Amino acid sequence: MNYTELSPAQIVKNDIRTAAVFERYGIDFCCKGKQPLQHLCAENNVDFRAVTEDLSNLELVPPKHEQTEQYETMLASDLITLILEQHHSYVRRSIPIIQKHIHRVAERHGGDYPETVEVAQLFDTIADDLEAHLYKEEHVLFPAIHRMEMAVRFGLKPTDNHFGTVANPIGVMEEEHEEAGTIMYKIRELTGNYTPPPTACNTFKAAYAELKEFEEDLHKHVHLENNILHDKARELERQQLLQTA
Repeated sequence: MNYTELSPAQIVKNDIRTAAVFERYGIDFCCKGKQPLQHLCAENNVDFRAVTEDLSNLELVPPKHEQTEQYETMLASDLITLILEQHHSYVRRSIPIIQKHIHRVAERHGGDYPETVEVAQLFDTIADDLEAHLYKEEHVLFPAIHRMEMAVRFGLKPTDNHFGTVANPIGVMEEEHEEAGTIMYKIRELTGNYTPPPTACNTFKAAYAELKEFEEDLHKHVHLENNILHDKARELERQQLLQTA
């Protein structure tokens, strides 16, 4: 595959396994992942040839069925179910655990490692933001997408949304995605890419490992919404307008 003109978002769409390569090099494939890979590598001082070599090596290994599920061919409602079950549930399950661990680390080790205090504060912010964000998706955007899909599939009369075009809530969601990504990027910087000090206790190690896993899941979560689900929603709205024209 020629990666010169492709974006990370396009590459991950084709093979979800490539997300791990971009995580390793610190290349964004969700919020800012629509720019060409070569440009993002230059912007982040990453060796483009090394990245493409790792991506090419993946092509030599046949992917497992569940890793190559064609998200783009799924119904929007099925993709929403997957997002809820795999990502929304993970966020709600993991946040209180991470908060407990990182606050314990900040209380016990903040004197020697003051960055842990800021990390705890930043994670509290993202926890509050995501709670409100998930609620808006589950009670506003996702139901609207369901309604549009039903109207298009069964020729039903479109229902009026209080927010007007679906581009409006999508814009809000994508802005909030970028804000969450920025906070996690700051946490990654403060923690030295989630690297605990040599003398770290088990709670310290667990907190940093959990933060790393949380950011990786967030990237996949946002990728599915920004680069696939939101495109489906815009297309459904376009089809609705054609049906009523």
